Amino acid sequence: MNPQCARCGKVVYPTEKVNCLDKYWHKGCFHCEVCKMALNMNNYKGYEKKPYCNAHYPKQSFTTVADTPENLRLKQQSELQSQLYSSHLLILHHSDPMAMLFTSCDKHFLMYVRVKVHGEKLRHVS
Repeated sequence: MNPQCARCGKVVYPTEKVNCLDKYWHKGCFHCEVCKMALNMNNYKGYEKKPYCNAHYPKQSFTTVADTPENLRLKQQSELQSQLYSSHLLILHHSDPMAMLFTSCDKHFLMYVRVKVHGEKLRHVS
């Protein structure tokens, strides 16, 4: 017995059959869901078992990540590391009372900056 077309529901005979996206289609019924452009096996894109042309293929959007116990643990760990790195600013040297050497410690780099106090502002000293 011949299958039915996924688009029109009529019988699809072997001479006009397109087998794609786990369905059978008439050649004329195998077209883009949006613009109705005729498609073939070389130019279609399937999404949710429906054919689309390249221009109308649905773009994937980001999905919301569920707050699983593992995701909550990773989020908390990330926040704690962030707080640790931002609070790890140390005064290493201040022999000149108007100049200080700061360092910021991170697992990727170590940075030294010499600054002077000008009023209430710190300014970079080269």
